Amino acid sequence: MSRQNTLIEKHIWVIRLRYLISAVLAGSFIIRLPLHSILDMSFSIPMLTLAATVTVIVAANILWSVLLKRKDISSDKIGYYQCIFDLIVVSLLVHQFGAAGPAGYLFVLVIFAAGLLLPKRGIIIIAAISSLLYLLLLLMELYAISVPYEMKLIDFNDVQLLGEEELQMVGLLPKNIQFLVDVTIKVFFFYLVAFSSANIQELISKTQRESEFLAAFNKEIVDSVPVGVMVLDVEKNIVLMNPFIERAALLSQEEVLGKKIDDVFLGLDSSWFSAIDKVLETCEELHLLGCILPLKNNREIRLNAVISPMKVEGQVIGTICLLQTGSHLR
Repeated sequence: MSRQNTLIEKHIWVIRLRYLISAVLAGSFIIRLPLHSILDMSFSIPMLTLAATVTVIVAANILWSVLLKRKDISSDKIGYYQCIFDLIVVSLLVHQFGAAGPAGYLFVLVIFAAGLLLPKRGIIIIAAISSLLYLLLLLMELYAISVPYEMKLIDFNDVQLLGEEELQMVGLLPKNIQFLVDVTIKVFFFYLVAFSSANIQELISKTQRESEFLAAFNKEIVDSVPVGVMVLDVEKNIVLMNPFIERAALLSQEEVLGKKIDDVFLGLDSSWFSAIDKVLETCEELHLLGCILPLKNNREIRLNAVISPMKVEGQVIGTICLLQTGSHLR
């Protein structure tokens, strides 16, 4: 599985998680509604705010899904868009329902989503912005600049003792039932996050296993080819050398990996360096015929070499040298 496919799978899981969190928030809010507001269809500003927020979240999730399928925008950019959108929505909810209460923990979910979708720098940025927004909302609440909505309900079981005004404050459910439902919703939410994290972790583990398999598979191919393979980074350090060269040069991996090519092959001709520099500069393959590779114990070997640029996502990160031995000179 490629990095792009893995990232798309993460996006899909975060989108699913966002759908479920919206349903949990809506359900948790509805069970606290006063009974009269449901019977009279009288909707308060917090009710309308939550309904609008859930609608916007669902619409945004549909948009993210469409963008991921169309692939007009890179997955990395969509990840940033989602996290910024989540920050705006969570800030609205926390402002409405209180930073000092449970709503403040929603910022943790924003950071959790950022941890799955963004690189390290992006995660730090989202965490910093979340901290600043939470602190700002908390200070606004502390100095009464914003007053969070607070729903005070009277127990359904005491309804026969209430007057008309008090009757309007009766909750949709009796307090003991509401408590059980609230606990059930929160426990479901906890397991939901755990289940999603486990699935994402499984996805990451699967990708890691596939990467390890591909690395072992590629190493087996490199080790078995009947020519020498030597990979250099841009600083001309040896990062890979197959057994073919080990046998020809009487060198082991431990002796060469991480060392500069001229420190391993002492007295290396300047034509090697010129060729490698030209390949790094032009990104074009270059052939060296009959070149000399100095070995240990004052020995030399004649080679035909093909030096090619090694690219990752369009950026040259080193060179690959394919070496075919000729005859020992001395």
